[in-house]
Amino acid sequence: MEIDLDTTPLRPAADSGFSESHLVTGTVQYPNRQLGQIIYIKSTLTGTEPQDILAYRTANPVFPHQSTGDQWFDESQFESYRALGRFAVETALARLGDPDHVSSMPVEGLFEVLSSS
Repeated sequence: MEIDLDTTPLRPAADSGFSESHLVTGTVQYPNRQLGQIIYIKSTLTGTEPQDILAYRTANPVFPHQSTGDQWFDESQFESYRALGRFAVETALARLGDPDHVSSMPVEGLFEVLSSS
């Protein structure tokens, strides 16, 4: 299986520490030569997040890239990661538009919308 996925928009910029996007799309080529599509959503900061998430980042500069070696998250850390994940997914879904319209969209249309911008 071969995955073609440009993760550049997910990487934090050296000057600001913010990424361009929370998600990227790509293609998957399976061993039988069939093509598929993939959506990759990552907990990144773009600078557009709610103030409570950005405030946690100010107090914890490595957020959201803290080590997973310490699994004992305090409430503030857990809530910040949860809120960031929710924000990333809601941002992606908002790009798709009205839920009634989305439910009738072909899968290719969903990927087309998510792949743009």
